Amino acid sequence: MPVFTVVAGPNGAGKSTFSTFFSRPGTLIFDPDIEKFKIEKQFPDIAEEALESAVNRVYLNFQTKALGTGLHLTVETNLRNDFLSESAELFKSAGYETRLIYLLLPDIAASMDRVALRVKQKGHFVDAASIKINFEQGPQNMLKISNYFDGVMLLSGINSNLAINTQPQLLLTLKNGKVVFKEQLIPDWCKDMVEFTEVAVANEQKPNRPKR
Repeated sequence: MPVFTVVAGPNGAGKSTFSTFFSRPGTLIFDPDIEKFKIEKQFPDIAEEALESAVNRVYLNFQTKALGTGLHLTVETNLRNDFLSESAELFKSAGYETRLIYLLLPDIAASMDRVALRVKQKGHFVDAASIKINFEQGPQNMLKISNYFDGVMLLSGINSNLAINTQPQLLLTLKNGKVVFKEQLIPDWCKDMVEFTEVAVANEQKPNRPKR
């Protein structure tokens, strides 16, 4: 069965680092930062709104290719909005398994520090305002869309680093609304999020889709 995977989390949580780790061989991986870089390089003066629209079009091309060929697709995202709930439904109706993986960080400072370190290592820059918005809105949208997915995983990304062979700490795994795994020693800073996620996913009634 092909798999549609969303790897989400705040800036610096390790999405790009671990998206391949969470994906099956041969998976198409949509990294919005890479696509933004390509578009900005081609159109240096592009407006922010036009840039976002262009990136969304690229994502839809990835989605169409995956659905047309039966390939696995992994999407990296900050979950700044909830539009991927529609993708989850689309892929599920096409016979895909759908998974949502969310990497947590303890605070905005951790997110900013990791972005700063990435920039020093020639990685991409993200402004402080965007980091703050992504950190605050991402978890809210994750809770809104979590029960559109067959499986949900929450992980702590604070100590994760493939370069030194450390991986994200698994905190919670849910499958079809049921708890499959729950870490007994959950760090204090993410206890509430783990509990909120468990409640959101366990609610079998799909939330009403907001009118557009």
